[in-house]
Amino acid sequence: MSATELALVQLIVLVSSFPGSKLSIVMMDKFNPKRTQEMVIALWFVNTVAASIVLTGPSMKNYSYIFCVFWGLAFGATYPSMRTTFTKMIPEGQEAEFMGSYTFSTSALTWAPNLIFSVMNESNIPLNYAMMSMNIFLVIAIIFLRIMGPFENLIDHKRKWAESSSRSLLTTNHNLK
Repeated sequence: MSATELALVQLIVLVSSFPGSKLSIVMMDKFNPKRTQEMVIALWFVNTVAASIVLTGPSMKNYSYIFCVFWGLAFGATYPSMRTTFTKMIPEGQEAEFMGSYTFSTSALTWAPNLIFSVMNESNIPLNYAMMSMNIFLVIAIIFLRIMGPFENLIDHKRKWAESSSRSLLTTNHNLK
């Protein structure tokens, strides 16, 4: 692809991310943040598999613009659903610690897919295989989301954690007097 075509790809992804973020709000209202995140990851997965199958060479590059629309939608919906799911699970009064862990985790792990894709590309492995390899991370994400259990259980666990924390604080304060 030429520099102009690559810029167009980036522009399509960027512009498509705006409706994606709005779509995530609608989906979170209709379902819940965790279910929305699972659906967004499924969109990433299906779109990447389809792109890996269809985009087999330079003659197919015009189809990449279609896939970019769906990647943009998924990109725009990913961050609102991911952050909302996480913030809904954080016990009150512990936001700073948990968001620090969240920021560290997302920053510390974002290099892995890029590194794998780059190594595969530099090793002359066809790009559709390199693209398909990105789905490993999406599968891992879905597995961890499924392990978390239903969203309602997460909210219930947060409530119980807050109650037990407030009881232990009352006991500690009473012992200090």
